[in-house]
Amino acid sequence: AAGKTSPHYFPLCKHNLVESEAVNRAIYLAKVTGGNLYIFHLSCKESLDILRKAQDEGVHVYAETCIHYLTMDMSQYDRPDGANFICSPPLRSKADVEALWQEGRIGVVSSDHCGFTLANKATGGNDFTATPNGLPGMETRLPALYTYGVKAGRISLSKMVELLSANPARAFGMYPRKGTLAPGSDGDLVIFDPSEEKVISPAVLHSPVDWNPFDGQTLSGFAQAVYLAGKPIIQDGACLAAPGTGKFVQRDAKAICIFDR
Repeated sequence: AAGKTSPHYFPLCKHNLVESEAVNRAIYLAKVTGGNLYIFHLSCKESLDILRKAQDEGVHVYAETCIHYLTMDMSQYDRPDGANFICSPPLRSKADVEALWQEGRIGVVSSDHCGFTLANKATGGNDFTATPNGLPGMETRLPALYTYGVKAGRISLSKMVELLSANPARAFGMYPRKGTLAPGSDGDLVIFDPSEEKVISPAVLHSPVDWNPFDGQTLSGFAQAVYLAGKPIIQDGACLAAPGTGKFVQRDAKAICIFDR
């Protein structure tokens, strides 16, 4: 109503309190019912504090964050193209970013890929209330987590594998069929080169989206091949799989397990 609708005001409108109050309410419901709770897009320290207390009390609650909450902060909204970075929850403070890395309570890192083009974002006219929410990020999730996490010394290589593969499989009842290489598992495998570097731009990515939040940044660690049930489906950036190659995986609620922190 006061006309404060530029991207700068977006994180002020959706304050940390808005998220943490919702997290707290959902955790109470999970605690009362004894159910499993999966919190996605967790982005701030206040939510982490509530999560830590609940997990220590034995509440079955998992937390996921997105790669952009680990690598970017609200200063993006003061850029000339700040409207492009509008997503929900908003990007938070640098202190929140560091808390996400330091707490050790995040079980999964996702991308929440939303392929809005620059033209899509521009439809909001620099008004955060009218700008489509979401960031493209699926193809840069692995190299960004490797660059900002493993290469920067924040997490180990095995921790990265947990965050991207093993823990999601555990959380959704697909482990050990998925998320590990062991007798009886499906034999899904990603081979990546930690030494490969790329300056990010739409030209080096496969998505039809004409921008990326990491544009201009040099990221390391890109996938070279992907195997599904032991058979190559991606090789050197080319898709080898025919339509219908995959199979439906029935998830087992009984197989859902708590992350080993």
